[in-house]
Amino acid sequence: MYKSILFFFISFYLSLVPLFSTSLLHTLTIENMTAHFNHFQPSKRYRINDSTADTSEKITFREWANSKKYFMKFRGTVSFVWDYMLEHQDGVNPGNHFLPNNYTELDYTDKNDSHHSTGDPGRKIGGTWGGMQAKLYLHYHFIAPFLTANNPLMKDNNIKFSFYGELSPVTMNFGMGVTLTPVAFLTFQSGFLLGNGWKLTDTLAGLGLNNNGIIERQKHAGPHLQLWFSSTFQIDLAFILPEKIRRWTHVVVLATPMLKYQALLNIDEDQPYMYEECPGEQLGGWRFLAEFLLGYRFYIIEDDIGEDQMFIKMRHNNFIITTGMYVWIDYLNLTHFNDSPMSNGWGSDFTYINFGPAVQFDLPNNIWFKLFFFFRNDRAYTSETVGNLDFRDRIYEDYYIFFRWFGIFAGWNF
Repeated sequence: MYKSILFFFISFYLSLVPLFSTSLLHTLTIENMTAHFNHFQPSKRYRINDSTADTSEKITFREWANSKKYFMKFRGTVSFVWDYMLEHQDGVNPGNHFLPNNYTELDYTDKNDSHHSTGDPGRKIGGTWGGMQAKLYLHYHFIAPFLTANNPLMKDNNIKFSFYGELSPVTMNFGMGVTLTPVAFLTFQSGFLLGNGWKLTDTLAGLGLNNNGIIERQKHAGPHLQLWFSSTFQIDLAFILPEKIRRWTHVVVLATPMLKYQALLNIDEDQPYMYEECPGEQLGGWRFLAEFLLGYRFYIIEDDIGEDQMFIKMRHNNFIITTGMYVWIDYLNLTHFNDSPMSNGWGSDFTYINFGPAVQFDLPNNIWFKLFFFFRNDRAYTSETVGNLDFRDRIYEDYYIFFRWFGIFAGWNF
Protein backbone atom coordinates (compact mmCIF):
# COMPACT_ATOMS: atom_id res chain seq x y z
CA MET A 1 0.00 0.00 0.00
CA TYR A 2 2.76 2.44 0.91
CA LYS A 3 4.32 1.94 -2.53
CA SER A 4 1.04 3.01 -4.14
CA ILE A 5 0.86 6.12 -1.95
CA LEU A 6 4.48 6.98 -2.69
CA PHE A 7 4.04 6.46 -6.44
CA PHE A 8 0.92 8.67 -6.49
CA PHE A 9 2.51 11.68 -4.82
CA ILE A 10 5.75 11.53 -6.77
CA SER A 11 3.78 11.23 -10.02
CA PHE A 12 1.64 14.20 -8.99
CA TYR A 13 4.63 16.48 -8.46
CA LEU A 14 6.44 15.29 -11.56
CA SER A 15 3.28 16.04 -13.55
CA LEU A 16 3.78 19.70 -12.63
CA VAL A 17 7.07 19.86 -14.54
CA PRO A 18 5.43 20.20 -18.01
CA LEU A 19 3.24 22.98 -16.60
CA PHE A 20 6.34 24.72 -15.31
CA SER A 21 8.16 24.27 -18.63
CA THR A 22 5.21 25.74 -20.56
CA SER A 23 5.14 28.70 -18.20
CA LEU A 24 8.85 29.23 -18.78
CA LEU A 25 8.45 29.25 -22.57
CA HIS A 26 5.58 31.72 -22.49
CA THR A 27 7.13 34.12 -19.99
CA LEU A 28 10.85 33.68 -20.85
CA THR A 29 11.42 33.58 -17.72
CA ILE A 30 9.18 29.26 -1.26
CA GLU A 31 10.05 25.76 6.62
CA ASN A 32 10.48 25.76 8.94
CA MET A 33 11.04 29.94 9.72
CA THR A 34 13.01 32.66 7.82
CA ALA A 35 10.30 33.10 5.16
CA HIS A 36 7.93 34.12 7.93
CA PHE A 37 9.74 37.44 8.19
CA ASN A 38 9.05 38.29 4.54
CA HIS A 39 7.15 41.47 3.83
CA PHE A 40 5.64 43.19 0.79
CA GLN A 41 8.26 45.15 -1.11
CA PRO A 42 7.21 48.37 -2.86
CA SER A 43 7.91 48.35 -6.60
CA LYS A 44 10.80 50.41 -7.97
CA ARG A 45 10.88 52.32 -11.27
CA TYR A 46 13.92 52.96 -13.42
CA ARG A 47 14.59 55.37 -16.29
CA ILE A 48 17.14 55.05 -19.09
CA ASN A 49 19.68 57.83 -19.28
CA ASP A 50 18.58 60.14 -22.15
CA SER A 51 18.52 63.86 -22.90
CA THR A 52 14.88 64.24 -21.86
CA ALA A 53 15.14 62.52 -18.50
CA ASP A 54 15.25 64.38 -15.24
CA THR A 55 18.90 64.70 -14.21
CA SER A 56 18.13 63.46 -10.69
CA GLU A 57 16.79 60.18 -12.11
CA LYS A 58 19.38 59.51 -14.85
CA ILE A 59 21.04 56.08 -14.85
CA THR A 60 23.15 54.33 -17.45
CA PHE A 61 21.78 51.68 -19.80
CA ARG A 62 23.91 49.04 -18.04
CA GLU A 63 22.39 49.98 -14.69
CA TRP A 64 18.91 49.80 -16.17
CA ALA A 65 19.58 46.40 -17.78
CA ASN A 66 20.93 44.96 -14.54
CA SER A 67 17.97 46.22 -12.52
CA LYS A 68 15.04 45.55 -14.88
CA LYS A 69 12.28 43.25 -13.67
CA TYR A 70 12.45 39.73 -15.08
CA PHE A 71 9.43 37.50 -15.45
CA MET A 72 11.20 34.40 -14.16
CA LYS A 73 13.23 34.30 -10.97
CA PHE A 74 15.61 31.71 -9.59
CA ARG A 75 16.34 31.80 -5.87
CA GLY A 76 18.18 29.54 -3.44
CA THR A 77 19.07 29.30 0.22
CA VAL A 78 21.74 27.35 2.06
CA SER A 79 21.15 27.25 5.81
CA PHE A 80 22.27 25.44 8.93
CA VAL A 81 20.52 24.93 12.27
CA TRP A 82 21.99 23.87 15.58
CA ASP A 83 19.99 23.52 18.77
CA TYR A 84 20.38 22.08 22.25
CA MET A 85 17.50 20.33 23.99
CA LEU A 86 17.68 20.48 27.79
CA GLU A 87 17.00 17.40 29.88
CA HIS A 88 13.84 17.09 31.96
CA GLN A 89 12.07 14.34 33.83
CA ASP A 90 9.45 13.65 31.19
CA GLY A 91 5.99 12.63 32.27
CA VAL A 92 6.42 13.57 35.93
CA ASN A 93 3.63 15.81 37.25
CA PRO A 94 5.20 18.89 38.92
CA GLY A 95 1.88 19.88 40.48
CA ASN A 96 2.00 23.50 39.28
CA HIS A 97 2.12 23.03 35.47
CA PHE A 98 5.81 24.04 35.23
CA LEU A 99 8.52 21.38 35.19
CA PRO A 100 12.05 22.72 35.83
CA ASN A 101 14.89 21.27 33.82
CA ASN A 102 16.51 18.53 35.85
CA TYR A 103 19.43 16.26 34.98
CA THR A 104 18.89 13.87 37.92
CA GLU A 105 17.87 10.33 37.01
CA LEU A 106 14.70 8.78 38.42
CA ASP A 107 14.95 4.98 38.57
CA TYR A 108 11.55 3.27 38.56
CA THR A 109 12.78 -0.19 37.55
CA ASP A 110 12.58 -1.89 40.93
CA LYS A 111 10.09 -4.75 40.89
CA ASN A 112 8.14 -3.33 43.83
CA ASP A 113 8.32 0.33 42.83
CA SER A 114 4.95 2.07 43.22
CA HIS A 115 5.41 4.20 40.07
CA HIS A 116 4.73 1.38 37.61
CA SER A 117 2.04 -1.23 37.22
CA THR A 118 2.40 -4.76 38.54
CA GLY A 119 4.35 -6.86 36.04
CA ASP A 120 5.72 -3.82 34.16
CA PRO A 121 9.55 -3.69 34.07
CA GLY A 122 9.51 0.07 34.76
CA ARG A 123 11.79 2.70 33.27
CA LYS A 124 14.50 5.23 34.08
CA ILE A 125 13.59 8.89 33.54
CA GLY A 126 16.14 11.60 32.74
CA GLY A 127 19.74 11.44 33.82
CA THR A 128 21.25 12.31 30.43
CA TRP A 129 23.03 15.46 29.25
CA GLY A 130 20.07 16.36 27.02
CA GLY A 131 20.35 16.32 23.26
CA MET A 132 21.62 18.25 20.27
CA GLN A 133 20.44 18.54 16.70
CA ALA A 134 22.29 19.81 13.64
CA LYS A 135 21.01 19.92 10.09
CA LEU A 136 22.03 21.41 6.76
CA TYR A 137 19.34 22.67 4.34
CA LEU A 138 19.48 23.42 0.62
CA HIS A 139 16.36 24.94 -0.97
CA TYR A 140 16.04 26.12 -4.56
CA HIS A 141 13.02 27.87 -6.10
CA PHE A 142 11.72 28.68 -9.57
CA ILE A 143 9.26 31.59 -9.45
CA ALA A 144 6.99 32.67 -12.31
CA PRO A 145 4.14 35.22 -12.55
CA PHE A 146 0.72 33.63 -12.29
CA LEU A 147 -2.78 35.19 -12.24
CA THR A 148 -1.37 38.71 -11.99
CA ALA A 149 -3.53 41.84 -12.19
CA ASN A 150 -2.90 45.56 -12.37
CA ASN A 151 -3.57 46.38 -8.72
CA PRO A 152 -1.39 46.53 -5.58
CA LEU A 153 -2.70 43.26 -4.12
CA MET A 154 -2.27 41.10 -7.23
CA LYS A 155 0.53 42.66 -9.28
CA ASP A 156 3.14 40.28 -7.80
CA ASN A 157 1.06 37.08 -7.87
CA ASN A 158 3.20 34.07 -8.69
CA ILE A 159 3.63 30.33 -8.58
CA LYS A 160 6.79 28.90 -7.04
CA PHE A 161 8.26 25.44 -7.62
CA SER A 162 10.69 24.38 -4.90
CA PHE A 163 13.25 21.62 -4.43
CA TYR A 164 14.30 20.65 -0.92
CA GLY A 165 17.34 18.86 0.45
CA GLU A 166 18.14 18.22 4.11
CA LEU A 167 21.11 16.44 5.69
CA SER A 168 21.88 15.68 9.32
CA PRO A 169 24.49 13.29 10.77
CA VAL A 170 21.86 10.51 10.91
CA THR A 171 19.11 11.41 8.39
CA MET A 172 18.63 12.66 4.84
CA ASN A 173 15.47 14.14 3.29
CA PHE A 174 14.66 15.40 -0.19
CA GLY A 175 11.47 16.58 -1.83
CA MET A 176 9.53 19.12 -3.85
CA GLY A 177 6.88 21.76 -3.23
CA VAL A 178 4.54 24.20 -4.95
CA THR A 179 3.47 27.58 -3.56
CA LEU A 180 0.69 29.67 -5.11
CA THR A 181 0.29 33.36 -4.25
CA PRO A 182 -3.15 34.54 -5.51
CA VAL A 183 -3.07 37.77 -3.50
CA ALA A 184 -0.35 39.64 -1.62
CA PHE A 185 -1.38 38.56 1.87
CA LEU A 186 -2.27 34.89 1.18
CA THR A 187 -0.38 31.85 -0.09
CA PHE A 188 -1.21 28.16 -0.54
CA GLN A 189 1.46 25.48 -0.24
CA SER A 190 1.83 21.78 -0.88
CA GLY A 191 4.91 19.61 -0.77
CA PHE A 192 6.54 16.36 0.28
CA LEU A 193 9.77 15.06 1.77
CA LEU A 194 11.12 11.53 1.52
CA GLY A 195 13.76 10.53 4.04
CA ASN A 196 15.97 7.78 5.36
CA GLY A 197 17.73 7.30 8.68
CA TRP A 198 20.76 5.35 9.85
CA LYS A 199 22.66 4.51 13.02
CA LEU A 200 26.15 5.70 13.88
CA THR A 201 26.28 4.38 17.47
CA ASP A 202 23.84 2.77 19.89
CA THR A 203 22.88 6.23 21.19
CA LEU A 204 23.20 8.19 17.93
CA ALA A 205 20.62 7.14 15.37
CA GLY A 206 18.10 8.81 13.11
CA LEU A 207 15.40 6.17 13.04
CA GLY A 208 14.18 3.48 15.41
CA LEU A 209 11.18 1.32 16.25
CA ASN A 210 9.45 1.48 19.62
CA ASN A 211 8.70 -2.09 20.64
CA ASN A 212 6.76 -1.99 23.91
CA GLY A 213 8.84 0.91 25.22
CA ILE A 214 12.25 -0.27 24.02
CA ILE A 215 13.70 1.79 21.15
CA GLU A 216 15.40 -0.47 18.61
CA ARG A 217 17.60 1.84 16.59
CA GLN A 218 17.85 0.78 12.97
CA LYS A 219 21.13 0.43 11.12
CA HIS A 220 19.44 1.81 8.01
CA ALA A 221 15.70 2.23 7.43
CA GLY A 222 13.09 4.10 5.44
CA PRO A 223 11.47 5.53 3.49
CA HIS A 224 9.94 8.15 5.77
CA LEU A 225 7.26 10.31 4.14
CA GLN A 226 6.12 13.83 5.02
CA LEU A 227 3.35 15.32 2.91
CA TRP A 228 1.62 18.62 3.62
CA PHE A 229 -1.06 21.06 2.50
CA SER A 230 -1.13 24.51 4.06
CA SER A 231 -2.08 28.14 3.64
CA THR A 232 -0.42 31.27 5.02
CA PHE A 233 -1.93 34.62 5.91
CA GLN A 234 0.77 37.28 6.26
CA ILE A 235 0.74 41.04 6.56
CA ASP A 236 3.15 43.86 7.32
CA LEU A 237 1.21 46.74 8.84
CA ALA A 238 3.61 49.31 7.38
CA PHE A 239 2.53 48.69 3.79
CA ILE A 240 -1.08 49.56 4.44
CA LEU A 241 -0.17 52.83 6.17
CA PRO A 242 1.07 56.14 4.70
CA GLU A 243 4.60 55.90 3.32
CA LYS A 244 5.96 58.64 5.57
CA ILE A 245 5.44 56.51 8.71
CA ARG A 246 6.34 53.10 7.29
CA ARG A 247 9.85 53.01 8.74
CA TRP A 248 8.53 52.71 12.30
CA THR A 249 5.40 50.63 11.78
CA HIS A 250 6.66 47.28 10.46
CA VAL A 251 4.47 45.10 12.65
CA VAL A 252 4.30 41.66 11.04
CA VAL A 253 1.58 39.08 11.57
CA LEU A 254 1.58 35.54 10.19
CA ALA A 255 -0.69 32.51 10.56
CA THR A 256 -0.17 29.12 8.88
CA PRO A 257 -2.56 26.19 9.42
CA MET A 258 -1.31 22.90 7.98
CA LEU A 259 -2.62 19.41 7.32
CA LYS A 260 0.24 16.91 7.24
CA TYR A 261 0.65 13.19 6.61
CA GLN A 262 3.71 11.64 8.21
CA ALA A 263 4.64 7.97 8.39
CA LEU A 264 7.39 5.41 8.16
CA LEU A 265 6.08 3.63 5.10
CA ASN A 266 7.36 0.11 5.71
CA ILE A 267 5.56 -0.36 9.06
CA ASP A 268 1.95 -0.24 10.22
CA GLU A 269 0.56 3.15 11.27
CA ASP A 270 -0.12 1.78 14.78
CA GLN A 271 3.58 0.98 15.32
CA PRO A 272 5.32 3.79 17.29
CA TYR A 273 8.66 4.90 15.89
CA MET A 274 11.44 7.45 16.33
CA TYR A 275 12.61 9.77 13.57
CA GLU A 276 15.26 12.46 14.06
CA GLU A 277 14.86 14.18 17.45
CA CYS A 278 11.51 12.71 18.58
CA PRO A 279 11.48 10.40 21.67
CA GLY A 280 10.00 7.40 19.88
CA GLU A 281 6.29 8.07 20.28
CA GLN A 282 5.45 8.96 16.67
CA LEU A 283 2.44 7.25 15.10
CA GLY A 284 1.89 7.35 11.35
CA GLY A 285 -1.06 9.19 9.87
CA TRP A 286 -2.63 12.61 9.41
CA ARG A 287 -1.99 15.43 11.85
CA PHE A 288 -2.87 19.09 12.24
CA LEU A 289 -0.20 21.75 12.73
CA ALA A 290 -0.26 25.54 12.87
CA GLU A 291 2.19 28.43 13.24
CA PHE A 292 1.57 31.97 14.47
CA LEU A 293 3.95 34.92 14.59
CA LEU A 294 3.60 38.43 15.95
CA GLY A 295 6.73 40.48 15.39
CA TYR A 296 8.33 43.84 14.80
CA ARG A 297 10.80 44.58 12.00
CA PHE A 298 13.28 47.46 12.22
CA TYR A 299 15.14 48.63 9.10
CA ILE A 300 18.53 50.08 9.91
CA ILE A 301 19.65 49.82 6.27
CA GLU A 302 17.18 48.76 3.57
CA ASP A 303 18.59 47.65 0.24
CA ASP A 304 16.27 45.69 -2.06
CA ILE A 305 17.75 46.76 -5.40
CA GLY A 306 18.15 43.70 -7.57
CA GLU A 307 15.27 41.74 -6.08
CA ASP A 308 13.50 41.84 -9.45
CA GLN A 309 16.42 40.29 -11.33
CA MET A 310 16.34 36.75 -12.66
CA PHE A 311 19.24 35.87 -10.34
CA ILE A 312 20.45 37.68 -7.26
CA LYS A 313 23.59 39.21 -8.78
CA MET A 314 23.89 41.97 -6.21
CA ARG A 315 25.04 41.40 -2.66
CA HIS A 316 22.67 43.30 -0.45
CA ASN A 317 23.71 45.88 2.12
CA ASN A 318 20.68 45.09 4.28
CA PHE A 319 20.83 45.45 8.03
CA ILE A 320 17.42 44.53 9.42
CA ILE A 321 16.44 43.31 12.88
CA THR A 322 13.22 41.38 13.39
CA THR A 323 11.96 40.28 16.79
CA GLY A 324 8.86 38.23 17.39
CA MET A 325 6.95 35.72 19.46
CA TYR A 326 6.29 32.34 17.89
CA VAL A 327 3.48 30.02 18.87
CA TRP A 328 2.99 26.82 16.95
CA ILE A 329 1.05 23.62 17.31
CA ASP A 330 3.74 20.97 16.96
CA TYR A 331 1.10 18.44 16.09
CA LEU A 332 -2.34 17.11 16.92
CA ASN A 333 -2.66 13.54 15.68
CA LEU A 334 -5.93 13.22 13.76
CA THR A 335 -5.63 9.60 12.66
CA HIS A 336 -5.09 8.36 16.22
CA PHE A 337 -7.11 11.05 17.98
CA ASN A 338 -9.53 8.59 19.61
CA ASP A 339 -7.09 5.74 20.27
CA SER A 340 -6.62 6.54 23.96
CA PRO A 341 -7.96 10.01 24.87
CA MET A 342 -6.90 12.07 27.89
CA SER A 343 -10.19 11.33 29.66
CA ASN A 344 -9.26 7.69 30.33
CA GLY A 345 -6.02 6.83 28.50
CA TRP A 346 -2.47 7.91 27.74
CA GLY A 347 -3.58 11.05 25.82
CA SER A 348 -3.68 10.34 22.08
CA ASP A 349 -5.73 13.56 21.65
CA PHE A 350 -3.11 15.74 23.37
CA THR A 351 -2.03 18.88 21.47
CA TYR A 352 1.69 19.72 21.60
CA ILE A 353 2.40 23.46 21.58
CA ASN A 354 5.74 25.28 21.33
CA PHE A 355 6.16 28.97 22.04
CA GLY A 356 8.94 31.47 22.64
CA PRO A 357 10.85 34.51 21.37
CA ALA A 358 13.07 34.69 18.31
CA VAL A 359 15.22 37.42 16.81
CA GLN A 360 16.57 37.52 13.26
CA PHE A 361 19.37 39.65 11.81
CA ASP A 362 19.48 40.26 8.03
CA LEU A 363 23.04 41.28 7.25
CA PRO A 364 24.95 42.48 4.16
CA ASN A 365 25.93 40.00 1.44
CA ASN A 366 22.62 38.09 1.73
CA ILE A 367 23.56 36.56 5.09
CA TRP A 368 21.08 36.10 7.93
CA PHE A 369 20.95 34.37 11.28
CA LYS A 370 18.32 33.79 13.93
CA LEU A 371 18.43 33.08 17.65
CA PHE A 372 15.52 31.27 19.31
CA PHE A 373 14.43 30.11 22.77
CA PHE A 374 11.39 27.85 23.06
CA PHE A 375 9.14 26.34 25.69
CA ARG A 376 6.81 23.39 25.16
CA ASN A 377 3.98 21.56 26.88
CA ASP A 378 3.84 17.80 27.43
CA ARG A 379 1.77 15.08 29.08
CA ALA A 380 2.00 14.40 32.82
CA TYR A 381 0.96 10.94 33.99
CA THR A 382 -0.41 9.58 37.23
CA SER A 383 2.20 8.69 39.83
CA GLU A 384 1.14 5.04 39.63
CA THR A 385 1.81 4.74 35.88
CA VAL A 386 4.51 7.35 35.10
CA GLY A 387 7.15 4.63 35.46
CA ASN A 388 5.57 2.22 32.96
CA LEU A 389 8.00 1.40 30.17
CA ASP A 390 5.58 1.80 27.24
CA PHE A 391 3.94 5.24 26.95
CA ARG A 392 0.70 3.52 25.89
CA ASP A 393 0.48 1.87 29.32
CA ARG A 394 0.52 5.20 31.20
CA ILE A 395 -2.54 7.20 32.30
CA TYR A 396 -2.79 10.92 31.47
CA GLU A 397 -3.32 13.18 34.48
CA ASP A 398 -2.42 16.76 33.51
CA TYR A 399 -0.12 18.90 31.38
CA TYR A 400 3.09 20.74 32.20
CA ILE A 401 5.32 23.32 30.50
CA PHE A 402 9.11 23.15 30.35
CA PHE A 403 12.02 24.94 28.67
CA ARG A 404 12.64 22.74 25.67
CA TRP A 405 15.50 24.14 23.58
CA PHE A 406 17.57 27.03 22.28
CA GLY A 407 19.69 27.40 19.19
CA ILE A 408 20.87 29.31 16.15
CA PHE A 409 19.66 29.19 12.55
CA ALA A 410 21.91 30.80 9.94
CA GLY A 411 21.92 30.95 6.15
CA TRP A 412 22.87 32.60 2.88
CA ASN A 413 20.51 33.54 0.06
CA PHE A 414 21.72 33.23 -3.53
